[in-house]
Amino acid sequence: MVELALIGATGVLSLGFAAWLVRWVLARPSLSEPAAVRLAAAVRISGERFSRRLSGVIGALVALLGGMLFLAYGLYAGTRDTVAPLRLGVWITLSLLLGGGGVLAAARVATFVGGRAPLRVAAGARRSVDLALQIAMRGGAAVGLATEALATLLLGALAFGALFEASGFGAEPSRGLASVPHLPLLLSGYALGACFAALLVQFGGAAFAKAADVGADVAAREHALADDAEAN
Repeated sequence: MVELALIGATGVLSLGFAAWLVRWVLARPSLSEPAAVRLAAAVRISGERFSRRLSGVIGALVALLGGMLFLAYGLYAGTRDTVAPLRLGVWITLSLLLGGGGVLAAARVATFVGGRAPLRVAAGARRSVDLALQIAMRGGAAVGLATEALATLLLGALAFGALFEASGFGAEPSRGLASVPHLPLLLSGYALGACFAALLVQFGGAAFAKAADVGADVAAREHALADDAEAN
């Protein structure tokens, strides 16, 4: 349990540092030109709307996959199973849902930071290259650190919950410790849920970027606009 406490403390400290980095980035001055502000707002709003819609669709697919796994593992009684089928199905499904949810939360953090940092990077570039690089690097570091910290905290919470449940909710700690070898099996759904959601997020983001690129090309051809024109 000491190891789990250290993991939890490390995850909380990492999330706190990531929040400080985001706060530092947002505190930097941004461009004030009306055209730049209007264009950045349009990009940010469209990205956040797409992220919300994508999160809803992926969340539904992850839930559907979780239900299928619960039926496959929770209601099937194997002959060599060392873990009760119902318990195995519950923990695999729960870990899968938390894995997918962690990826969607990380994607929302990336959308939040990515929609606000570019104006500050551009404003910093007017002062010095060093400041622009600081803002860009710290914005990216905040997203990466928050993602890893969230994954660490979720896995630690799942491990603690499985051990606590195995011990009879604290009544028999020795039973909980004896169930440690079963943790990789019980929590195997986490990696599946995270990979499944991350793959769908990647495909969805690529489709969004390609649709925007094609739309800009069509608008440029139909209305004689440059690809980087504000109206396009």
